[in-house]
Parts: sequence; structure tokens; C-alpha cells
Amino acid sequence: MKNLIMGLVLIVGGISLTGCDGFTRKIEVDYSDLETKGVLIGVLSNSDDRDSVFRGPYDYSSSLKGPHDNRIYVSNSRPPGWLRDLYYNAQVHLESEGRELPLTFVDMDDESYNYSSYFGVEENLVPGRVYEVYAEFDPESAPMYVRHWSPVSARDTMPSLVEFTVRDIHLEYDEGNYWATPASGYIDIQLKDEENRTNMYLIDVSASFESDTLYPNDDQFIVQGSIDRPDRTTDLDLFFVSRNNLFHEEDFTPEGNKRIHFRFRETYGSHDRSKGATLFVRVSNLSNNYIHFQQSSQQYDTNRENPFAEPVEIYTNVKNGYGIFALMARNYVEVKVN
Repeated sequence: MKNLIMGLVLIVGGISLTGCDGFTRKIEVDYSDLETKGVLIGVLSNSDDRDSVFRGPYDYSSSLKGPHDNRIYVSNSRPPGWLRDLYYNAQVHLESEGRELPLTFVDMDDESYNYSSYFGVEENLVPGRVYEVYAEFDPESAPMYVRHWSPVSARDTMPSLVEFTVRDIHLEYDEGNYWATPASGYIDIQLKDEENRTNMYLIDVSASFESDTLYPNDDQFIVQGSIDRPDRTTDLDLFFVSRNNLFHEEDFTPEGNKRIHFRFRETYGSHDRSKGATLFVRVSNLSNNYIHFQQSSQQYDTNRENPFAEPVEIYTNVKNGYGIFALMARNYVEVKVN
């Protein structure tokens, strides 16, 4: 297999070198008559106060600031070459079971680009319900250089909550560093797939550790975990880009069992190991639209790094436009570890 990988590297390198000479030429493409279409982006879920323990430092970037966990972004299609996404105000409605849900437009007040502006969903979503979103171009709110686009819409059904149990927990501490929080570990979980559909899940792990400090503001460490996938090999990852916390139904045994390995992103000192820890596990059941989007996105990334594959079109369920409107149902388990 090493010889195959080395051969592919040499081929790709050779193509890159020769491509600089006689195998490529620059072609100017005229995009002046390109039709502008609306773009909807929204991945929504039910929420819980425990979601806060799964947020790492990277989740607090400027584009994610704001009070809403569920957000809908509106944009438009553009010719290639744009370096920054642009999201702005429009006429947007979210409905379920014949009732309109309240939305709040949040303008991030960026002086040069309002690319992080969004519509915040004010109510918690309910598993099992169908949700529909509609968006219409508003010439008074859109940037002046954005062309008019026709109304777009999308719908999705939030799947059911997936019941699961944590059957075993193992934490690994760095040798010789008794006072620090653990560096990694694994859990054995068992879940029951939602019947009559292909299932796909996002699994997240975080933990709370007790401190031995005398300062009242430092009595607890919240540590986010990242999923580790030792079951993936170099052979499979040659042209494969994916989220490590994304699991397919076939990753589990017929009884629904799976060992999930994880690493903690940080370790902290002054940890009182005798007080144990609290482990938080979140399993998100993805809708069919979300599954199709994830599968096509994975294949797109795979083929983009593979010089021998054809490009892949990313799945969209937005009518008369582009983007993705998808739902997932989150369930939680909280376990005390001695």
C-alpha cells in the first residue's frame, strides 16, 4: 500500500509540474448574464442548557456571536472569486403545523460587511414536526449591488430523539501528572436506531472536573472533547475529509453498540481526582436532508483532493435556489464518574 501511495504522490506531483507548461491555459469566463438566485442556510435543532458545555473557544468567533442557537442565514449566488460570504436582511418566514414561528433579524453591525447577520429562531423546535422556511428578496434591505432574486423555500422534518445509554467510561491520565485533568478516554454507548430510515449521528463528549483550589470562582473545569477515530486507517483517509464526530448506522453493531474514543482539547492543573467527574454525551439524530447534504459534502471533499475523480454537486433542498435547510434532534446523557 505504501508503494501505491508513493506512486499516486509522484503522479500528482508530475501533473502539477507539467501543468505549469503546456497542459493548461487561462480561459476568461463571462459571468455578466449569470442569474442571481437566493441562498438559504439553516441547520436547526432542539436545544438544552447542556449545549453550553460542548462549545469550545472556536465557537465564540465574531461570526457566531449572538443570543440564538438556531439561525437562518440568507444570501445569494455569486460568480466565482468572492472571498467572503455575505448574509443580509430579507423577508423570511418559518412555519410549522400552520403556525408562524417568531424570528428576530440580528445585524452584527460590521462596518464593511454584515456577513454574519442572521435570523434567530425564538422558540425551541420539537422533534417529529415538519418545518418550512420561505425567503423573499427585499430591495430596501439588501446591499445595493445585489441583484434581485426570486422567492425560495425549503422544508424538513425533525427526526425523533434517539434513546441511548452509556455502558462504560474510561479516562486516560498523562503519566506522572496526577493533578491534571485527563487527556483522553473512551465510552461504550448503546443506542436504538430510528426505524424505517437510514440513520446518521453526530456524537459529542465534554466533561466537568472538580478543582482542589480554594478560590470560589475556580471550583470547576469544563473541558470540551474532540472525537478520535482510531478505526480509520491511512488507506481510507488518502482522499477523505470528514467530521470525526459523524457516525453512520453501519458503524454500530446490530445491537447498537459502539466504543467512542475522544481526546480533551485542554488539560488543567489543580484537579481533585478524588471528587470524580461528570461526563456529558450528546447524540444528534440527523434528518434525511441533513444526511444527503453530509454525504454529498463528504464526496465533494473527497473528489476535490482526488485528481482522478469527477466533481460532485452538493445536495440542496432549497426550491428555486441553493443552500440547505436541515434539522436534527439532540438527546443528552449526563454520567457521574468516580
